[in-house]
Amino acid sequence: MQEYPGGADLWQMLRELYPNIQVVHPSLLHIDYWSGNILWHKNEISAVLDWEEAAYGDPAIDVGYARMNMFLMTLPEAADEFLSVYESHMGHKVENLGFWELAAAVRPMTDPVDWKVTNTPGLNILLKFIEAAKKRV
Repeated sequence: MQEYPGGADLWQMLRELYPNIQVVHPSLLHIDYWSGNILWHKNEISAVLDWEEAAYGDPAIDVGYARMNMFLMTLPEAADEFLSVYESHMGHKVENLGFWELAAAVRPMTDPVDWKVTNTPGLNILLKFIEAAKKRV
């Protein structure tokens, strides 16, 4: 991550922001929540797979990670629609979303080849996601 463009700065930003994130009611988290781990049947989610990283904490972790994956799949409009539907269903804004989106962006930096974020367009997409997340904090 230290070698990745902006990685060291992102890590420092997360360290500075963490003490100020809002305390929220914790919930069950998937930690790897993205479309590849979701099964659908008749336009309804029928199962969520791959629970080996499950945890308990801020639900914005899964929202931010899912949104980052949508961005990396070049689906930023889907990421925005996902957030809109999620917030509408929950009845409130997602607290700490910018922070957890920034934290999600760390994952591709640790294995940029596998995540296909080593050069354009993948690198530019990730950097654009990071810039948008910074505006949320």
